[in-house]
Amino acid sequence: MPARPSLPGYGDPYRFEYPGLWLQVGATALAIVCLVGYSWLAATLRNGEFAITFGPAGLVVLLGTFVGTVLIHEAIHGAVARLLGYGVSYGIVWSMAAAYAASFEQPIARRDTAIVAAAPLAVLTPLGIALLPVVDGLALLVAFFTLVLNTASAVGDLYLLARLARMPQGTVLYDVSVDEMLVYEPAGPSGES
Repeated sequence: MPARPSLPGYGDPYRFEYPGLWLQVGATALAIVCLVGYSWLAATLRNGEFAITFGPAGLVVLLGTFVGTVLIHEAIHGAVARLLGYGVSYGIVWSMAAAYAASFEQPIARRDTAIVAAAPLAVLTPLGIALLPVVDGLALLVAFFTLVLNTASAVGDLYLLARLARMPQGTVLYDVSVDEMLVYEPAGPSGES
């Protein structure tokens, strides 16, 4: 396991942890809210005409959309991190049934962490909403399911954004490994470096 680095100008790090069970409950609740909300939005954008029906081919499309949405979601995290100058690793944590894009062993500014966390919602949500009124059939199924899945699966990103908002300016995050993320807050009486 990599060592915890000492960063000049920062206090001792503390571990950032996601509340796994609560995030699963939150993702389920958010999926239900999204099903209702995006159905209402689709019906509104389509002048009340919104129904998705599909046969056996639709089940294959749903499975493909599930895998594709997860991959695209993580690819967006990774692409934005790379644009901000960080190296990126991709993988799957089988024990958590989760995919990831992470910048291991690199101090990442709080602001950059927020941008990376928000990117999939900022990219895929407007795209999906723009498609709702103009596509039909299986394309509508893909657009709708991508919206629901991307939003519901972003519950961890939303949790991270909420936590980041309460951290002081100058804070950096550091992914030691898949299992360990550290938070370094600036040293000093006011939290400023």
